[in-house]
Amino acid sequence: MVHDLEQYGAWRHGVAASLDRYQAGADAAELTDAATAQRIARTPARRAGDTLSVAFVAEFSRGKSELINAMFFADYGQRILPSAARRTTMCPTELMYDPAYPPCLRLLPIDTRAANLSTSDDCDDRDAWTMLPLAQDAGSIHETLKQVSLTRRVSVAEARRYGLYDALDADVAAMPDADGMIEISLWRHAIINFPHPLLKQGPVILDTSGLNAIGAEPELTLNLIPNAHAVLFILTSETGVTKSDIDVWRTHIGAGAGPIVVLDKIDAMWDELQSDARNDAEIARQQANAADFLSLKPRQVHPVSAQKALVAKISGDLALLEKSRLGAPEAALFNQLIPARQDIIRQQLADDMAQLVGGALQHARHGHRAAGNRRRAPCHAGEPLCHRHARAGQVFFDQAKVNLDESARKIAEIGAMMASMSRKFSAQHGLPMALSLDRYRRDIDAIEAIEAVYVQQTGHDGGHMKIAT
Repeated sequence: MVHDLEQYGAWRHGVAASLDRYQAGADAAELTDAATAQRIARTPARRAGDTLSVAFVAEFSRGKSELINAMFFADYGQRILPSAARRTTMCPTELMYDPAYPPCLRLLPIDTRAANLSTSDDCDDRDAWTMLPLAQDAGSIHETLKQVSLTRRVSVAEARRYGLYDALDADVAAMPDADGMIEISLWRHAIINFPHPLLKQGPVILDTSGLNAIGAEPELTLNLIPNAHAVLFILTSETGVTKSDIDVWRTHIGAGAGPIVVLDKIDAMWDELQSDARNDAEIARQQANAADFLSLKPRQVHPVSAQKALVAKISGDLALLEKSRLGAPEAALFNQLIPARQDIIRQQLADDMAQLVGGALQHARHGHRAAGNRRRAPCHAGEPLCHRHARAGQVFFDQAKVNLDESARKIAEIGAMMASMSRKFSAQHGLPMALSLDRYRRDIDAIEAIEAVYVQQTGHDGGHMKIAT
């Protein structure tokens, strides 16, 4: 995966270099005006800010964090993101690398929801975030990242003030406990700035935190999930497709382009008392049922065991890794994500370049028209002379074409006369090449066009021009 992203990064750098060369060439040829220069400057700026974003979306306790660990961070030898049987990711969490920040965990307190601002509004306000440094060793990183699992108990009134309680909306409402308190996340949003080799190549990984958080956080529904370049939707074999899964799919995922559906925790169906064939048949049945609920084909649902895949990668157990089936969704992600993103960039660049080239051509036409007017000015006083030269040139070229036509006719007669001799001659020496005057006709047409332009611009005939025939 890192290799694929490195190649993608090299491709993007090549695109940026090509844009720089175009800009230098356009400037040198004086083909840019102020508006075109601004447009050229904006084009590489958009490419420089381009990133690949991958969103992992599901209801809570479906195994999103474990799947991220298995796909991206198994080389650390242990879990990086917290993962357990209970709900672990309580707030939307982004994993990325921004060299403008040190390795750290940035946390936006849940209290900021009371101000009715989106997370993007708070993004540039460093004072609004709590920043915790990330150490180098995996164990310390894991302990720090447990912050995304922390909760606190608040009153119904406080939960309502944060927009996290609505007795009339079952998708948003959290149920009060016996003491009338509601458990909510301690944080509203988390950004893990992590200098992992894969993240240094530019991808951003989004770990969502269930239907309640998706419905309550506008930034997720309006920006992060819809703009993700790839979406992995996670189900589990333990629960099947639940009503809340279908709600997430229909509301946030199903209308998107090419989501990758993962049916996790298939190891729950690895019954040692059954044959592998029986176990595989049961997995296939669950796969088909999930596909049916989501109106997909079974091959579009990828059964995996993220937990076993993580264990297999850490321990180097290739047989277990193959049995976990993680390779299928990994291939689907990277074989679809990067080419699809390249196609999008190519189309955007084609649109940008069409505008840039159009502007350059228009600029060049204005300059050419002005220069032509200056050159034609002396000729206006002697237009009769220009017309005489033009007529004389036309007579020459018409006669040349007549001569070519007569030559072509004679060649045809000679060819017909030799036809009866061609079989014997061919047997002894091979057929001669057919003689065609088309090339000379094209040369005369080209010279005629050049002469016409010369007469129009100078008022002189082309008799003194050196024309090779």
